[in-house]
Amino acid sequence: MIEAAFDPNLLYPTLPPSPPFSLPTGPFIGVLLSTADNSITVGSAGVYAVTFSTGVSVSGENSRILIINFTINDTVNFLSQIRINLDQGNRNIASKTVLLSLNQGYVLRALIRLSAGLIFIGEASFFIEKVG
Repeated sequence: MIEAAFDPNLLYPTLPPSPPFSLPTGPFIGVLLSTADNSITVGSAGVYAVTFSTGVSVSGENSRILIINFTINDTVNFLSQIRINLDQGNRNIASKTVLLSLNQGYVLRALIRLSAGLIFIGEASFFIEKVG
């Protein structure tokens, strides 16, 4: 029979417990999300990093085109344009980040401006972060 002795002095030192903390998370830090019209409203003036990302794939034989832009107060921001040319069976991740100077109350959306052919879009995200 083999016996093992437990010696608590051989254990590594332990750290005191960490105090509880919380991080600001979610889409509501300084902006207002509206799921009714798929928009984000800016809470205060400043420079924002605006990012849109999505997975895109096509089916069919011909090449396909997809063009996505951000809109600010329903006006297309052409600097934000994402243009994707796809061939059958391809799956791409399309993403773009732009820095924009925005005022309080500006309303932002991601807009599909052109979709030529049968294109599947999924796993999309639209993220706005105040950086200045």
